[in-house]
Amino acid sequence: MCWFVFLGLSSSSLADAPVRLFTKDRLPLNLHMYVLEDKTNGLSIDQVSSSAYDELFVKNEVALPNLGITTHTFWIRATLLYPATYPNVQPHKRWYLEVEKSLLNVAELYVPELDGAFQVSSSDLRIQWEQRPVSHIYSVFPIITYLDEELTFYLKIENKTSLRIPLVLWSQEGFAAKVAIEEFIYGTFFGGMLIMMIYNLFVYSSVKDVGYLYYVMYLSGVTYFEMLEVGHGSIHAGEIFQVVGKEFIPFIVLFSLFSGILFARTFLETHRLYKKIDTIFLLLLGAVSVSLFSNFLINFKDSVVWITTISSVVLCYMLIASAYAWSKGSVNAKFFFFAWNFNCFGFIIYSLMVNQILPSNTFTIMSAPLGVFFEAVILSFALANRIKMAQKSALDSDDEAMSNLSKYRSVFENSQEGMYQMTLQGVIKNANPSMASIMGMKSVGEVVENGNSVAAKLFDDGEKQLRILLDKGEMINELKFSVRGGGSRWLHHRAHLSYTSENDVISIKGAVIDMTEIKEKEYAIKKGFRERVDRNIATAAASEKSVFLSMMSHEIRTPLAAIIGYSESLQEGVFDKSLKKEYIDTVMGNSQNLLKIINNILDISKLESGRFAVENIDVDTGGLLLNIDCEFQKKSIQRGLHFNVEFASRLPSKIEGDPTRIRQIITNVCDNAVNFTTQGKVNVHVSWLNDSMSIVVVDTGVGVSDFAVRDLFELRNNEDGLDERCIKGAGLGLPVSRYLARIMGGDVEYKKGKREGSEFSISFRAKKSDGADWIDRLPDINEITSTVDKYNQKSTSKPTVPVPSLEGVVLLAEDNVVNQKLIKKLIEKTGVTVLLANDGIEACECCDKRLPDVVLMDINMPNRNGLEATAYIRAQGYARPIFALTAELGQKEVEDAISVGCQGVLSKPINKKEIYSMLENHLLASPPAIVSLNDERGGDKTSVSEIHPPEKLNPEVNRFTDELPQIEVFMRDLIEAKKWGRLRELSDQIVEVADQCSLLDLTTYCRCLSEALISDNEEDVNRWLPIVETELNLVAASEKTNHKKA
Repeated sequence: MCWFVFLGLSSSSLADAPVRLFTKDRLPLNLHMYVLEDKTNGLSIDQVSSSAYDELFVKNEVALPNLGITTHTFWIRATLLYPATYPNVQPHKRWYLEVEKSLLNVAELYVPELDGAFQVSSSDLRIQWEQRPVSHIYSVFPIITYLDEELTFYLKIENKTSLRIPLVLWSQEGFAAKVAIEEFIYGTFFGGMLIMMIYNLFVYSSVKDVGYLYYVMYLSGVTYFEMLEVGHGSIHAGEIFQVVGKEFIPFIVLFSLFSGILFARTFLETHRLYKKIDTIFLLLLGAVSVSLFSNFLINFKDSVVWITTISSVVLCYMLIASAYAWSKGSVNAKFFFFAWNFNCFGFIIYSLMVNQILPSNTFTIMSAPLGVFFEAVILSFALANRIKMAQKSALDSDDEAMSNLSKYRSVFENSQEGMYQMTLQGVIKNANPSMASIMGMKSVGEVVENGNSVAAKLFDDGEKQLRILLDKGEMINELKFSVRGGGSRWLHHRAHLSYTSENDVISIKGAVIDMTEIKEKEYAIKKGFRERVDRNIATAAASEKSVFLSMMSHEIRTPLAAIIGYSESLQEGVFDKSLKKEYIDTVMGNSQNLLKIINNILDISKLESGRFAVENIDVDTGGLLLNIDCEFQKKSIQRGLHFNVEFASRLPSKIEGDPTRIRQIITNVCDNAVNFTTQGKVNVHVSWLNDSMSIVVVDTGVGVSDFAVRDLFELRNNEDGLDERCIKGAGLGLPVSRYLARIMGGDVEYKKGKREGSEFSISFRAKKSDGADWIDRLPDINEITSTVDKYNQKSTSKPTVPVPSLEGVVLLAEDNVVNQKLIKKLIEKTGVTVLLANDGIEACECCDKRLPDVVLMDINMPNRNGLEATAYIRAQGYARPIFALTAELGQKEVEDAISVGCQGVLSKPINKKEIYSMLENHLLASPPAIVSLNDERGGDKTSVSEIHPPEKLNPEVNRFTDELPQIEVFMRDLIEAKKWGRLRELSDQIVEVADQCSLLDLTTYCRCLSEALISDNEEDVNRWLPIVETELNLVAASEKTNHKKA
């Protein structure tokens, strides 16, 4: 920016008016000089002294020119005249031309010689102090004038910082007096600042108050800034000035601001007393810190403008912050406010002068150092007052501490609580009388003497409790210990760490309270409460037991009444075949229901006692679901319902789980759905996801009322409920199913159907078996099921289990006579000889005398139970199969039986198929009892009636022969529909029944047909189909003839 924008200037005349010199000691030349601005910084003395540049010089009309911050070169021209008039009598006189601006980068004086050349003198930063014409912080040049001669000189000036040109001509005497005054003033200023810095640094080293260190940092920054700005003292700075010169002024100012903010925060204690004020201080600190680094990226002029701005903001905010703190009662803030006023106004005035807003004069030049000096003096007094106040506070604190110590001693000695002081090593240093009394000791001295013993009682888990003390500073525990003379005491113990002023742990202080009486009262209260709770639990248990027994009584009496009623009816007289069969089937059906109820009761007992375990074996998923589908297809058709099993996703063909319990859960829920659905359908949706199987059973039945939902899975007396499901006896299956599902990692849940009925969700965890395939539907045997269902509409009894023909001796050890007769009858049908033993001792004696081929051993028998008997028999060297008979099929019972030497376990009631299969595996078959049959197609056929007389025929065999025409029709339907899979399954069923009836030809032909269907050999299928049809017709015709003869 051109300097003449800020100064009033006029064009140069052709001849400069000379300055007439007389006897004045000081003559300002500013209003007599002409100025040329060299923007190129390249003009020489020859150029500027030529007539070509004479018109470019502009006369200065400002008393103190301030050119601001500029990088241009300025040429100054002035003419002096030493007139030959009084009082000028000397032929020549020596003067000193002074540019009152320190540390100029370029200051050259050009004085013309007689030969037209110029004498050049330099007094700037390029020249060492001792090499200058005059060793002074300003640029000073000696000039000699002669009587009645004009002297025109040229002055070349260049400066990188702000540029002021106060040009003064001094006489020798005047200059000497001026220098003396300046040295005194600035020496006093810098000396005073140095003394205050040393003093505060000494105080910091004594009191360790970081605020004094910040203050010293601040004073050093502003002092060095003033030294660079006014120049005085820089001669003595030596090497420091060479390294940190005036080009570092922005960094020095920012350092001063940074340390000043830190000092203000500490002095005013804003971080503790005024959080909002402190937040702004922190923001200003951040801004100053950023500015320190950004100065490397911007030019000097822009840096000065920014520093001026941020300095003004910081200084003003400090003034506002101190005023606010003063208004809040801070004594220190009052001193800070007045001191900072001087500093603030001084720097603001000086900044405005540097930026050419205020004129440059003695007041504006000296405003900054004067402000800093007065601020430093006031703050030093404030800091001294702070020390005085701290000393007074310390004395007051000492007096208060002594008073408190006296009070504490009185409280310590007379406290009802036991108090002690202990070292970290467990040595008791002090204790009060109450401590001795509570610990069962006679005096405080005894407590101190037995300190280790006392510490061991108080800290019963020393290492752990000491760690808590060190981590948290305190520890609380309750302890019980024995005292001398017998008895025990309960103590509440509280301990904490005692610290020094340097935060070092010196001891453990604690207190104990005797809580023996309180604990005894608590114990009495808890004992009484426990007795009441025990009584309530016993009452509730008795009530629950009564409710459970009442419910079980109802559940058991329902099927038992039917069994007894129909059994009595069968004894009363002779019935026709169909009615008698109906009665027998009813008795069998209710017997199975009764068995299911009893099994559920046993399962509940095991579940509640925690003795229940599940197996983890491979489960045929498709077979299990197919079995359930077949079972409930029959029940559903009898009730006029539709039952359907659907796959919602692919399922593993085999999973790892407990097949018995999985079937039990699904059967219970499906049984519940079928029983409470009078019309409509029952749908079962099966899915698999993330090793979990989900079965959703949806029915269109009566549903469950909102009142009954909460007790749906609880064991309740069904007669108390109003819900239809409860009245009909759904009290056991669902609770058992939920228990079992939860044991297997799943659950059974209920929710109301979307329109009507109920929806039960079953889930359980299971893993896919290794090597298992995936299936997406049930095996396709719906037609077979339909045929069997048509057949079963006449009778709900199960197909007769085939009786094998065997040879051997079986020992039956059973104490119940009824069970003896039943099991003996079942076994003797095979042709096997049965030996009976009424208890374990008889069983052992029998095995000692004879060697039965198989032993059936009841577990629960008098005199010697089955496990003991088995162990004895094995010990005698008996190596043939022994099978346990028991109604308890839990994992523990099975493992106990196997562990003593049993081959396996058979369930009670006896399962025919199970026991016959076992006997077939371990006994020899007897020779065939059927004579050879004629293989020729035209020969006579041996009929079922010829092999088994009609009076000995099994009813199932009669039903089979009666249904032969329908089976034949169904077979033809399958052939026409080309449903070969279903035809093979039908053929397999015919093989099974024909084999039981000893129809050898029919058995052989159907097996051949099955093999052809399996191998997918269409030629063989077409060959065997008419043979099987013909054989079926012959068997049916033969049976009709034999029935007529009979």
